[in-house]
Amino acid sequence: MYKNKKSFKENFHYWFDNMMSGGTLSIIGFLALITLVFIIVTTVVLWLINLVPEKSFIELLWLNIFKTLNSGTLDNARSVQLNFAISLLIALGSIFITSLLIGVLTSGIQQKIWALRKGRSRVIERNHTVILGWSDIVFTLMRELMEANKNQKKFTLVIMGNKDKVEMEESVRERVKPRGNIRVICRSGNPLDLNDLQILSLPLAKSIIIIENEDTQIFKTLLAVNNSTSKSPDRNFNIVSLINENRNLDSGRIASGGRANFILNKDFIAKLIAQTCYQPGLSLVYNDLLNFKGDEIYIANFKELGGKTFRESIFMFDKSSVIGLYTGGVARLNPPPDTVIKENDRIIVISADDDASILSEIQDPGINYSSINISGKTAGFKDNDIGKKNTRKEKILVLGWNDKAPTVIGELKKYISPGSEIRIAAESGFLKDFSKLQNKSQDDTKETETGEIDLKFTAGDISSSEFLGELTRQNYDHIVVLAYPGMDIQDADSITLMALIHLRDIAEKNNLKYSITSEMLDLNNRELAKVAKVNDFIVSEKLVSLMLAQISENPLLASIFEDLLSESGAEIYLKDVEEFIDPVHPINFHTVAEAAARMNSLAIGYKEASLENSEEKNFGIHLNPDRLKMIDFKHGDLIIVLTESLI
Repeated sequence: MYKNKKSFKENFHYWFDNMMSGGTLSIIGFLALITLVFIIVTTVVLWLINLVPEKSFIELLWLNIFKTLNSGTLDNARSVQLNFAISLLIALGSIFITSLLIGVLTSGIQQKIWALRKGRSRVIERNHTVILGWSDIVFTLMRELMEANKNQKKFTLVIMGNKDKVEMEESVRERVKPRGNIRVICRSGNPLDLNDLQILSLPLAKSIIIIENEDTQIFKTLLAVNNSTSKSPDRNFNIVSLINENRNLDSGRIASGGRANFILNKDFIAKLIAQTCYQPGLSLVYNDLLNFKGDEIYIANFKELGGKTFRESIFMFDKSSVIGLYTGGVARLNPPPDTVIKENDRIIVISADDDASILSEIQDPGINYSSINISGKTAGFKDNDIGKKNTRKEKILVLGWNDKAPTVIGELKKYISPGSEIRIAAESGFLKDFSKLQNKSQDDTKETETGEIDLKFTAGDISSSEFLGELTRQNYDHIVVLAYPGMDIQDADSITLMALIHLRDIAEKNNLKYSITSEMLDLNNRELAKVAKVNDFIVSEKLVSLMLAQISENPLLASIFEDLLSESGAEIYLKDVEEFIDPVHPINFHTVAEAAARMNSLAIGYKEASLENSEEKNFGIHLNPDRLKMIDFKHGDLIIVLTESLI
């Protein structure tokens, strides 16, 4: 059984370990404190027994300080030979004892330093967050967790990886720089080893995040966590883990005993790349939605809404956007508008913070019905074009290849009409992978129209301007750039950057118009790519870290994100403002919400076309705007809606 009660010895060792790991200054301060205590104690003793009556307490204190700092001096030795010999013997003995003490201290400190480098001492914390594994994603994940907990009185983050403890600590200090209330504790160990997991106080943790790269390693880690905490009565933590393959989800749930929430790493990023290709700005919406710095998803109960319909609840908030209901442990995004809310139901909202989710005191939301532009459209969803695929044939160019490519292409097929073309341009070594995909696509054609797409492969160097110039003569509508796998992140991003720069240069010289959506591995390289004027960057490391952090802080969000990213659930779209209102006069956002509600959709924000190149203005993205504030929409602006997909 897990040992919850800590002894005084364990607590002292834990305090001493942290003091020793504080560095040289911390150790010097500790030794100075011991010396000061020794001087004060000896002075008090001498003063109490009145051994030197002619000396005051202050004089005795000063004498002790002098003697302690000048051990072994012979200033008081007399000229008499015996006294001189005795004084000399005492001085030599003092030197010997002092040298021995220094040697013992030096040896002990050295041993302690080596023990600390191994990072094997037990973590005595409660309500801490544990990260199991060490990869490039860990730094971005740490930043997001620290942002989420910056207002907490204390936040402790414990990391265990198969690396040297000191190396991990140096990397954290260099790349993350924790401050204030944030405390980061690193431990060296194997997350698959039950004995190693015992030092992390897992049963007392708030959450456990697993970031191993391979699914097999994830399963083993889940089994180890489950077994190491199975006998503890204090298991209140939640588990969130990455997983790469959809087919491994059931195995992961079994390994975790049904306690873990999973993020499909490849599927999430691949779907977002494909959707963003047709909806520039969509990645920014997801980034805002997942980011702790902006508006987030909250779940709250409002008994005042009991008996109201879901449609009525949409207009009862001025600073929050209602997006669904949480009933019986299940999230339903964009439920039927006539759904009656029960007293125990919880509302899912997008809000600046949980305190901002308050009911409006204004009875009239100020809807301008004359500006609503849905003439010729019925209130039924099936008669509008939100979510329908394009009817004209299109040409899409995919540069590069990785394990997300098949999913990206599969998602793109849902948006384009039969007879369209998708051309893959990559190194010749990926031709074998493409052939497998092509054969599968031909098999799919027998059962569904989504296979009726002309898939082609061209071998070449995607960082070559000559190669790209030849390719782009075919007038592509959309270009997707994928990062190459199996190489250093910086090298992969360098190839991507070269391709982006050449693509933008070719477009400007030849007056070509195509959207560019690019996958980027390192967030820092996004700054370097600004010159390429790319429509959207999908920084997979950033987005996955955001989702891990969100679910780690609030596990109830897992079912919401699952609904948002599933094939059958509601999805986010960016649609022309004219599909909802006439952008002639300023209106409030309640008016836009009314227009969207008539098409069984939820308006959650908008994008200003005039600001799409302004990073300072968040590229024109306004998620969860103030619904009473007057907005002067212009032609080209887009409304961000949550709606069911009929693709």
